[in-house]
Amino acid sequence: MDRQYSCARFEGADKDEAKEGRALTRPVSRERRRSAMDAWHRVTARLKTFAARDIAITAVFSGLVFVLTMVAIPMPAGGFWHFGNAMIILSGLMFGGLVGGLTGSIGATMADLVLGYGMWAPWTVWIKFFVGFLPGIVSDGKSVPRTILGVCLGWLANFIFYGIAYTVMLGWPAALQWFAADVVVIAYTIGGPLVVWFALRKGFPRIFDYRDSVKSTLAIYLQRERDKGNR
Repeated sequence: MDRQYSCARFEGADKDEAKEGRALTRPVSRERRRSAMDAWHRVTARLKTFAARDIAITAVFSGLVFVLTMVAIPMPAGGFWHFGNAMIILSGLMFGGLVGGLTGSIGATMADLVLGYGMWAPWTVWIKFFVGFLPGIVSDGKSVPRTILGVCLGWLANFIFYGIAYTVMLGWPAALQWFAADVVVIAYTIGGPLVVWFALRKGFPRIFDYRDSVKSTLAIYLQRERDKGNR
């Protein structure tokens, strides 16, 4: 009887602990879902508030990325060295993740098609998006540590994703050659955007008012949506 009683007691304790565990995980899962929904609402709101000014800036910087990518030196393993990535990262730092991502996708993909590297275009269109998008969402345009981190993530996205692309398209020996060749460009791909960003922050700080205006427009739009939902 004692054994049965103790076993039943332990089983009851286990059930109580399981209930407590489920009770604790429910608020966490709800918070995660709420955070994911908030993030998704912000993404859709940014797309809906993407105005003529945003389109014009994207077009201009896509052209700059295209030109700087066209001035290219062929790499031994395929592809080429160029300054397009530096401009993609800089556009993300100046104008945010969406403009930076679109600038990279449009400008770099156009350069691939014109230079005769059409086979890489399906990879370029999304890889270059992340090259501009990550610096834009990590950096707030003001914090130096966050800006440095964003630039490094942009370069790292290009480095890793193109390594995967080379492995799929040409095999791992070509990917290793590309990794070795791409390490050379760290100095100007990371250093170039940072130098220009620091210079612009000192000499032309009003350029970064664009990001503040985007945040204000987004906040107003989201508040209007909340007011509509409360009616």
